[in-house]
Amino acid sequence: MRYDVDKVLFVGLACDKATFFLKAQRAGFIEFFSQSIPKEVALESTATFLSAIKYLKQEDKAKPKEVDDPFEIAKYVVCLAKDKESQEERLRVLKGEIARIAPFGDFSLEEVRNIEALGKRHIQFFCVKRAKAHKVQQSSHLVYISTQHDMDYFISISPHLVSFSEAIEMHFTTSLSDLEEHLRKTKEVIAQAHKELRELAACLPALQEALLQELDVQHLNKAKEGVSKHLDEYLFAVEAWIPRHLKVNIPPLLDGLGIYFERLSTEEGDLVPTYLENKGLAHIGEDLVHVYDTPSHKDEDPSSWVFWSFLVFFSMIVADAGYGMIYLLLGLGIRYKFPYIQGFGRRFIKLMILIAMGCVAWGFCVGSYFGIELAPDSLLRKCAPVHYLVKKKVEYYIQNPQDADYQEWVKAIPALAKAKTPESFLLQGHEIKQGKLQYTVMNSVQDGLIMEFALLIGMLHIALSLLRSVRRDLSHLGWVCAIFGGYLYFPALLHTTSSVHALGLMSKVATEQVGLQLLLGGIAVAILLALIQHRWKGLASIAKSIEIFADILSYLRLYALGLAGMILASTFNSMGEKVGFVFGFLIILVGHGLNIVLGIMGGIIHGLRLNFIEWYHHSFEGGGRLFNPLRRLYRH
Repeated sequence: MRYDVDKVLFVGLACDKATFFLKAQRAGFIEFFSQSIPKEVALESTATFLSAIKYLKQEDKAKPKEVDDPFEIAKYVVCLAKDKESQEERLRVLKGEIARIAPFGDFSLEEVRNIEALGKRHIQFFCVKRAKAHKVQQSSHLVYISTQHDMDYFISISPHLVSFSEAIEMHFTTSLSDLEEHLRKTKEVIAQAHKELRELAACLPALQEALLQELDVQHLNKAKEGVSKHLDEYLFAVEAWIPRHLKVNIPPLLDGLGIYFERLSTEEGDLVPTYLENKGLAHIGEDLVHVYDTPSHKDEDPSSWVFWSFLVFFSMIVADAGYGMIYLLLGLGIRYKFPYIQGFGRRFIKLMILIAMGCVAWGFCVGSYFGIELAPDSLLRKCAPVHYLVKKKVEYYIQNPQDADYQEWVKAIPALAKAKTPESFLLQGHEIKQGKLQYTVMNSVQDGLIMEFALLIGMLHIALSLLRSVRRDLSHLGWVCAIFGGYLYFPALLHTTSSVHALGLMSKVATEQVGLQLLLGGIAVAILLALIQHRWKGLASIAKSIEIFADILSYLRLYALGLAGMILASTFNSMGEKVGFVFGFLIILVGHGLNIVLGIMGGIIHGLRLNFIEWYHHSFEGGGRLFNPLRRLYRH
C-alpha cells in the first residue's frame, strides 16, 4: 500500500540537535533534506571493511569472537588477502616458467656460461612444433633433447649465434631447481596466508557489525548536512519527509526536547518520495515492481496487481504441470536448505514455490505433462478443465453443421461427418504424421481456446488498468466498453466461433449486434468524454484505439510461448524415442533441461514485460523515488 508523504519543518534548540537526530535514527521514519557526503569521505572508512568482509566470506564459517579494534583487523585482512593474491599470481608465473624449462632438465646456468667462455661456443635453446621439426633437424648444430606437448626441444652448440625460421629460441634466467625451490616457498606463503584468513573468519560478524556502525555514523552525518543555523547558532532548522500516517509518532520522539515541528506545503520543484508498505504476497509484488521502476507519489500501489498478474503470466508461458513439479521440488529443496533465511531471500523462495504451484495448476488445466500427448479418452485429459471447453465447442460444431469450422474439419477428415458425440468426434479427428498418431482436431480446438483465453486475459488486464486511472482520464470508461465490444464483435468478422457461442451464453447474431454497439458506442463515449475533459486536445484520444488494440494483441505471447514450449517438449520426446534407450534418455533429459531454462527466461522476461510495458503506461506515471529515511542498520 502507498501512503502519502508530508513535508515537515523541525525547529529547535541547537543543544538538542544531536539527541534529536539519534532518536530519529532509532525511530527510522524520517527522511531529512540533506546534501551528499563527498565520496572520498563516505568510502574511505567503509572500503576497507567491505573488502575485508568480501575476503572473509570466501573462507569457511568459524565460531564468532570479539575484536578490540575491528578497523585494524580489517586492514590486516585486506593486506593479507592482497599479498596472498600476489603470491598466487607469482605461483602461476613460476609454474609457467617451470613448464618452459622442464623439457631441458635440471642444469646450472652458471656452468653453461662457463662452458661458453672456455669452449668459445654459444649454447642456445630452441623449441619447434613436432610437425615442423624435420625442417631444423638437418642442422649439425642442433642436439635433440626431448618432446613434450607436441613440441620438440633442441640445444644448439655453435661457434656463432644461429637462428631458425621454424624454431623459437628460449632464454632462461633461473635454473629448474631454483624455480622449484621458489615454487615450494611460494606455496608455503600461500598456505600460511590461507590459514590466517581461515582463523580470521571468526572476526567476520564483528567486522560486519563495525561496518554497520560506520554506515550509521555516515548516514547520521549526512542527515545533519541539511541543518540550517539561526540566532547565532542557538537554533537549528531542518526539513524532512514523513509518511502522513506516522506523524502521530513525532510527539513522543520530541518529548523532553526543545524542538517544534510544522507541516509545510510541497513546492513545484520538490521530488516527493514514494512510501510503500506491504506485507505478505503484496511485499513480493513490491519486489517485482522495483525491477522496472518506482511508482510516483501520486500512483496507487501496483504491488498486489503485479504479483498476481505475473503469477498467471508465468504459469501460462510454462504451461506444463511436469515442469511445475520440478520447480516446486526445487523451491522446497531451497527452503529446506536455508530454513532461517530472511528478507528478500525468503520472499524469493516463496515466490518460486507459488509460481511452481501456478505452473502445476495451469498445466493440469490444459493437460500438459512433459510434452506427452494424451488421448481424448485418457483420464488426465478428461480431468483437464480446458478439455471440457473443447468438448463443448465440438458439441456446438455437431449441433451446427453449417458452421465454417465444422465444414472445414469434415472436408479434411470425412469420417467426422458420422460422429454424433464430442468424444467420437475427437477420437476420429486424428491423423498419422511421421508414423505417429496425432489428434489434430483436439489439439487445434484446444489451441484456439487457449489463444482466445490469452486475449481475454489481455483485455481484462488492460481494462483494469484503464479503470484504475479513470479519475485521471474519463475516456477510459468508453475504451473499456469498446474492448469488450470488440471481443464480442470480431469473431463475426473472422467467421469463427468463440467460447461465448460454444457455451451457449449468446447466439452469434446477438453477440455480433451487442458487440458492434459496444464497440462503436464505447469509442464514441471515449472521444466525447475526452473532449469534455481536455477540450480540443481530447481529439488525440482517437489514437488510443490503435494503442489498446496493439497492447491486447501483445498478450498472444502467452499462447505462443506456451505452445512453443509444448512443441519443443514433444519434439525432444520424439527424438529420444527414435535413438534407443541410452542415447534417447540423454536427449530427453538434456532437451527438457534446455526447455525448462527457456521457460524460466520467457516467463520472467515476458511475464514482467506484460505488466510494465503493456499494462503500466495506461495507469501509472512511474519515475518515483523511494522513501529513504534515516534509520539504524541491522545484520540479519
